[in-house]
Amino acid sequence: MAVFLKNTESYSPAKAIKIIRNEMAEDHTVYIIEINLGPFKWNVCKRYNEFYELNEKLLGQIPSLDRDLLPKKKIFGNNSESFVKKRQHQLEIYLQSLFRSFETLPAVLLKFLEFHKYEIHGIVEVLSEDFYEKGDQMLSSNNFSTLTTLQLNALCTRLQLPEPTCGSYNMKRDLGHLLDFVTRVKFLQVVLGHSLPFGTSNIIPNELSYHFQHFKSLESLKFSNCRMERVKIEDNVKKHLKQLYVCKTLSALKEILMSGVHWTEDCSEMPTQLLDACSWPNVTLANFNDNKIECIDDSIKLLPHLEQLSLVRNKLQEIEHLYHLSFLRSIDLSSNYISNLESLHIKLGNVTCLNLSRNRISTLSGFQKMYSLQKLNLSYNSLLQKEEIYHLRQLPNLEYLDTRKNPMAKSEGYRVDVYEMFGERAQDVFLFFYFLVFSFYLLIVAIFR
Repeated sequence: MAVFLKNTESYSPAKAIKIIRNEMAEDHTVYIIEINLGPFKWNVCKRYNEFYELNEKLLGQIPSLDRDLLPKKKIFGNNSESFVKKRQHQLEIYLQSLFRSFETLPAVLLKFLEFHKYEIHGIVEVLSEDFYEKGDQMLSSNNFSTLTTLQLNALCTRLQLPEPTCGSYNMKRDLGHLLDFVTRVKFLQVVLGHSLPFGTSNIIPNELSYHFQHFKSLESLKFSNCRMERVKIEDNVKKHLKQLYVCKTLSALKEILMSGVHWTEDCSEMPTQLLDACSWPNVTLANFNDNKIECIDDSIKLLPHLEQLSLVRNKLQEIEHLYHLSFLRSIDLSSNYISNLESLHIKLGNVTCLNLSRNRISTLSGFQKMYSLQKLNLSYNSLLQKEEIYHLRQLPNLEYLDTRKNPMAKSEGYRVDVYEMFGERAQDVFLFFYFLVFSFYLLIVAIFR
């Protein structure tokens, strides 16, 4: 991430800021300014009038500033090629002179050059001011607060610098306001991680590293479009977290569950002491929807008290390793490629709610010993024979069953036959298609009364 530090041997105004070209835009010329800070750079487009406004603001704040530093206005002939080239050079000298003149760059100049978008001090100061004004309201709302990967990287980098917490005269921008928010926030969402350059810069958000060392109170954490190998989630965060959401990020569960753990072998081989140290002991809800996960690997055992698990819209073909989770009660595996359900009672234990809609299931024989099951969604699968329902009728706690949009639903007498298969238990089981028909019947009766 870009860091502006004047007190370094490598710093040079001539390298830090240049006007690399100009472009015509309708009836005026735009000058393309390039800011270079170490390996990072970004561009800002400004016309002469914006330079003039900047200079007037600086003169109002700093009367000692040379009034002749900015080239004069020209009313006629200001679009000729020779004039524009000369003015570009003069404006570049003007900007470089400003960089030489100030030990600390004025806020109005930083804003002009968009430091608040790309440079860590600017990003952190804007965040600090936001949380000074809105932080308490955001914390009391219990809604998710959002930070980008750039903001998190800027915060982590800024905290490593041996600098005062307030680099400007605006106390609203004191780093302490941001730190106060960070240590108290309970619900956090991390977004805008992608592999394309950010804005006009060469900064790739998913190449930036960050951690959560200072987030002392986190209970719910969300990631979207992030690169997990760049993220470090400290043990103190894992110990306090209760809910974990990760979407459009993972190709394997280990990428998040073993964050910060240096272990290359299977988790089953992990020593008990290390396993306990790496676990997420208080997470009861985990949502890994919309990823590219192909299997439930054994890192799932690092969530020993998990109660609700969602893996919707992934690439799962098998149900594995969930027997480690003795507290697991609700699972949503809809929109995957699951077909094998053999010995399901061994794989799932005492699960009460199971959503397997939009998979490739063709037989229900694996459900025969799922005695704890209460709610089951099997809609949009590949069930051909309505006799498969026999495997479900002896499940003593089943209360809800959805079998819509399976091939067997097209067979003659399907609804009546399914109802009869449950015999005396039919009145205890909420059959989704019957509910719709019965509700429509009640509606018609109510209308014509």
